[in-house]
Amino acid sequence: MLDLFPKVVILETSSRCNLRCPYCSVHQVTKSRKQPFMDSELFHRLLKECNTHDAVAWLNYMGEAMLHPQFLDLLNLVEKVGTHCELESNGTLWTSEIINCLVQSKLQRIIVTLEPTPELFLSHRPKGDLQQVVQSLKKFID
Repeated sequence: MLDLFPKVVILETSSRCNLRCPYCSVHQVTKSRKQPFMDSELFHRLLKECNTHDAVAWLNYMGEAMLHPQFLDLLNLVEKVGTHCELESNGTLWTSEIINCLVQSKLQRIIVTLEPTPELFLSHRPKGDLQQVVQSLKKFID
């Protein structure tokens, strides 16, 4: 039987972002949304559905997933359900607690978006702190 379920499902857990990158439209696109964060029960149901169909759940689209007030709980659900899950982040919100949870998580891939030079990082992410992101990545790798 042909399974028409998508191979990748984007779960936008947060439609908010903590940065205001000049090239990004997230603030224009998402400002009219009444619900900026995905309901955790909906997230759980979608993870289970992805798992049933062997689909990849990708955590991110327009917003920064770590802004979700229950982000760590959502990360625990990923482990509990066992879904192949990937995360993209701007890396600016990585606290020691988040880093520890990411290391322990069952995420198959974590993508951190960066620019190739400090000058480009500053011009593209004026609210970002490149040194903080680099330090967080070093802690994560160690």
